[in-house]
Amino acid sequence: MQLDEETVRRVAFLARLKLDEEEVEKYRRELESILESFHVLNEAKVDGLEPAFQPIPVKNVFRRDDVGESVPQDLALSNTKNREGGFFKGPKVMD
Repeated sequence: MQLDEETVRRVAFLARLKLDEEEVEKYRRELESILESFHVLNEAKVDGLEPAFQPIPVKNVFRRDDVGESVPQDLALSNTKNREGGFFKGPKVMD
C-alpha cells in the first residue's frame, strides 16, 4: 500500500507531533511497512472460525471480603508527623 507524505503529516498533526521532512519520510516508510503487515493478515483464511476475543480463559480472581481486625488508630498514625485530630493530614487540594 502506498502512503503519501500528506497522510503522514495529517496523522502527525492529529497526534500533535511536529515532524521535519526527514522524519516524515522515515515514518512514511515505517507506516507503509505496518500497513503491509495488516494486508498480509487480511489474506488469512478464517472462514468458519469463531472470534477469539480472549486468548486465555477468564476467571474471577477476587478473594472473599472477610471482616477482620483493623489496625488501631494510634498504631496507624505512629509513623507520621502529618496528623490532625486522629487523622492523616495531607496538602490542601481545593480552595
